[in-house]
Amino acid sequence: MRRIIIFELKKMLMRPVSILALILLIAINCLSIFTDGMGTLILPEYVTAQKTEQSKYAGRMDKNWTDEIQQRLNVITEDHKNLIQEDEREQVRKEYLEKGYTQQYIDSLSNSVFLKPEITDSLTYRVLKDAEYSSTFYTKAKDLSIALGKYYRSEYLGKKGEVLAQKAEKMYGYLAQKYIAFYDYNLGWNKLISLQKLLPFTVGFFLLIALSSAFSGEYSGKTDSLLMSSKHGKGKLIHAKIMAAFFLAVGIWLLMQLLSLILVDSVFSLEGSQALVQDWQFNTCPFAFTQRTNYLAVCGMSITGILIFTAVILFISVKTKNPFITLLISGTFLMTPVIANIPQIGSFIKEIFTFAPVNILIAADHFTFFKAYYFFGHALMMQVVVPITAIIISGMLIPFVYKAFQRHQIEN
Repeated sequence: MRRIIIFELKKMLMRPVSILALILLIAINCLSIFTDGMGTLILPEYVTAQKTEQSKYAGRMDKNWTDEIQQRLNVITEDHKNLIQEDEREQVRKEYLEKGYTQQYIDSLSNSVFLKPEITDSLTYRVLKDAEYSSTFYTKAKDLSIALGKYYRSEYLGKKGEVLAQKAEKMYGYLAQKYIAFYDYNLGWNKLISLQKLLPFTVGFFLLIALSSAFSGEYSGKTDSLLMSSKHGKGKLIHAKIMAAFFLAVGIWLLMQLLSLILVDSVFSLEGSQALVQDWQFNTCPFAFTQRTNYLAVCGMSITGILIFTAVILFISVKTKNPFITLLISGTFLMTPVIANIPQIGSFIKEIFTFAPVNILIAADHFTFFKAYYFFGHALMMQVVVPITAIIISGMLIPFVYKAFQRHQIEN
């Protein structure tokens, strides 16, 4: 059996188009590590400076830490050398007045509004402002706890609304009252999460190329009849094809994760693993996650995404007669949710997209907000329901793949 699996792996991996796809996969991943979102090369000096500044304020975000951050900001804002000239300040006040602000509000403007551009643009000041914003962690968590409680009670009347409201209040209440967040340098961990969002265009693209011919290639090559008459054609060979496909998928996923970890650690460093993940704008994660535990949770869901992604490709491959048709149908079905991620789509479509294999493969976005489902009097977190669903669907598709190819052989 092992020799058959190895043989099938070689068939999938050693095709010229698969090798080219693998090279592109690695190149895109590496290029993304060394550049920012705008495609600009990330310089070592920038990383070092960012790490130095953020590490200065690393620590538990308690009252003493918050007071220290505020004192450091006050030193900057109270130094008149850092402020613009009086005539420039007057111009700023006029602009506020033209925007409709009251004179009382304008008179109470803090010195931070009148800081020189070279001060506000400096890394030192920007990191301090980031730390100041992070210090609102507990207030933001409390506000969200109250807001979600009100939302669920008004949106769903009765027990369902109460159960969901209590779940949200409990999770964010814990963050607000009992949890102690940690501030630290986090550039490396942020880069790792951003790389997750590339998986459909790296690992996903490679699997579409490598696995599309798993069964349909036998049909188009007229080798399915030969398989039918071979010693292992009706049993072991089908098992070997399926196992080889999953070994290849998980192996490539692990390779990309390992490569990313090594390169990100060498370029950015993975210090700051205890730092908070919530920014309360794009990430309102309800879990008491650090950067490390958030990454592990994302990887845990992502691996289930690999399973269902692979199962769907095999299912389509066994149902079509041509690898190109398999590639076209698989690519359209699997990649549409991430390519057509339009903000204006309806809530029902968004709900479906949450369970899309490609979004489970990414996984990063699933941990940035609160979502729970009401099930027999209990609130089940979406972050638990999604991977379980992916595993169940994968497990259901594989027997269909096996029976479909076996039935095709019998019919022939």
